[in-house]
Amino acid sequence: MQYYKQTIINTPCDFSFLATIHSHGWVQLAPFHYDPVNSLLEYPVNLKGVECLIRLGFDADNSIIIEAESERVIGELELSEINSLVLRIFGLHNDIGDLHRLIKKFPEYSWISQYKLGRFLASPTLWEDMVKTIATTNITWDQTIGICNNLVALGKPILGRNCFPTPQEIAQVDLVELSALTKLGYRAKHVHKLANLIISGALDLEAWADSSVPSEKLYSSIVNLQGFGPYSAGNMLRVMGRHERLAIDSVVRNSLSVQFHKGKKPSDIQIERRYKKFGAWAGLIMWCDVTKDSLIERLEASQSAS
Repeated sequence: MQYYKQTIINTPCDFSFLATIHSHGWVQLAPFHYDPVNSLLEYPVNLKGVECLIRLGFDADNSIIIEAESERVIGELELSEINSLVLRIFGLHNDIGDLHRLIKKFPEYSWISQYKLGRFLASPTLWEDMVKTIATTNITWDQTIGICNNLVALGKPILGRNCFPTPQEIAQVDLVELSALTKLGYRAKHVHKLANLIISGALDLEAWADSSVPSEKLYSSIVNLQGFGPYSAGNMLRVMGRHERLAIDSVVRNSLSVQFHKGKKPSDIQIERRYKKFGAWAGLIMWCDVTKDSLIERLEASQSAS
């Protein structure tokens, strides 16, 4: 027997379902599945005793509509957990009001507020975001997509869809086998190590979700883990809603060289100087510059389709 539950999350006026979906590439990575025709995001959940498939859409008021399907009864406790993970997926625990107040001082960036940018699609857990970040290191995007598909094959099936594997499920796979099954290559040892750190209690990711923890302390904690350099640590902060750091790579340099430097690649110092005036939002505004054309194209195509 299948059980269904539907609920709605009201959102702030600066939120856009579509802008968050298309904020970066996570929507393309399993176990997320996005239906662009109906603007529905699906995710199979296996967290804290909750096992269900959630479908996420939005209404005319831009509220998030949650439909949960399960082989078990979905009670109030389970529904509360589902609501919490949806808030994290869409970055709704982050207050971005200061960003849009800052944008008013820079009319050339009014498009950021126009399209309601500022939130990044995240996984329900920091564990999943960290593994996916490792899977983007020194590799093509198509390979990252393949790795995530392979990882999900190791997770628990829920209503015909496999969940992202838990640290426990990863830790019980032999390291050599993990590398072969997932195509992670040398990255497998970093994922395996991360899983074991979490299981042993040596790494408490829940503590990282505390907004009172300074971003520099978080950055230090992340960059000291195997598999994370300055760029990937900066990316993790971005997904967590921390935007002080720029996270500069070749894609960033190439894009900014065309937009602002007449084709000449800027140095990191030049890039830092350009975005320093944006303070705590520097990394976000740089990312918006880098992705502006492709992001706006996707948003306008999605809005036309819906």
